[in-house]
Amino acid sequence: MSVNLTAKTAKGPIDLWQTPSWVTSACLVAGRSTVRSTNAASLYCRGKDAAIALEVYICWVKGQLDSVWDSKEELTYHQNLTSGHIKMVRKRSREKGLEVGLL
Repeated sequence: MSVNLTAKTAKGPIDLWQTPSWVTSACLVAGRSTVRSTNAASLYCRGKDAAIALEVYICWVKGQLDSVWDSKEELTYHQNLTSGHIKMVRKRSREKGLEVGLL
């Protein structure tokens, strides 16, 4: 079972891609200085630590392009999709009340 990473700000949830459990763990470890609990249901980080956690997430998102594509058009499509997603996540990560945690 995958444990998905979630993110939200005061303006609402940030739409993240489904993450493998190891990515979720890596993101939360990166933002470890404000992890609030050992209870898996309430692991989260806030503020600058949450922004660091999202940068780890973005590294994983970029890594999704390291694959074999059937055509140049398919690669271009995925590059555009990934680029747009990263821009959205970075923009939203600057909003007040940023929190990253488990679903």
